[in-house]
This record gives sequence, structure tokens and C-alpha cells, in this order.
Amino acid sequence: RLVELDFCGRSHAIDAKTRGLGAVPSHEIGKVSRVWKGRPDAKPYEISVLTEQHNKFRGVVSQFQTAWKIPGPKPAVVRIMQIRNPDNIYKRYEEYKQKLESQGWGADEQRRFHATRMGEQCQFGVDLEQGPCEDETCAVCSICSNSFNTRFSGTGP
Repeated sequence: RLVELDFCGRSHAIDAKTRGLGAVPSHEIGKVSRVWKGRPDAKPYEISVLTEQHNKFRGVVSQFQTAWKIPGPKPAVVRIMQIRNPDNIYKRYEEYKQKLESQGWGADEQRRFHATRMGEQCQFGVDLEQGPCEDETCAVCSICSNSFNTRFSGTGP
């Protein structure tokens, strides 16, 4: 069943569903330009394209540019994509974080940047009309759909 209220009409709702797109939540309008709902056969997740109006955008750009250690010009940040776990996992994370903070430990959240490869035919993140690909050799889309399990680190092609 499609919720037409999230789209301007039934045809757009059907088109979005076939492309794996979801509606931008009302509280994120203007801050997020697009939302993918992940592969049907994978663990549930969402990927959002953040706009410059999102409260995390400038901080991520600044941190990335500061952390860049390779000599020469720093690459331009073209877009920032946020991967979000399903609500039940995110809720458990938030509860654990609050528990640590209430015990005086604080939550030591840190972003990490690393390079990885895309499949030869993958255009995800390059072409905003393309969602995550299904090529098993595409490390970027595999990370998005199969989580961030560090035991796979360094095992790519």
C-alpha cells in the first residue's frame, strides 16, 4: 500500500517505490533532498542526501577537510549522504548513549572517513537518480546495505 500523502500523486508514489525512494520526512524538508529506503532483500536502512541547510553538513565538511592528510589540494565535498539504521536499532543506540551519559561516562561519538571502491557500473552518489546498486563487488553499496561490520575492512577487491 502506498501513502499518497507523501507524494504529489499516485504516479509519483509508484515511481518512487520502484526506484527505492522514500518521502523526505516533513521535519527534514529543505535539509534533506532525497531518501532511499535500501534494497528489498537487505537489512532495512535509509540513506539521505543532506543539503547545506542540514545542521550536520558544515561540521562534516569541516572535519573531512581538517582530517585530509594527503599532500596536494584537498578534494571538494560534492555531497554528504547519511545512512540511518532502522528505528529499533537507532532507539537502542540512543537509550545506551543516554545510559552512559547518566552514569557520567559520556558518549564518545566519532565520525570516521575512509576510502572504498564502487562497482564499475555503479553511479550511486554520482547520479542522484540512481539508488544503491546490487553489484556485490561494489563496496560502497554493500556497506550501505550490509552495515558497517569492521571485520570486512580491507577485504575488498
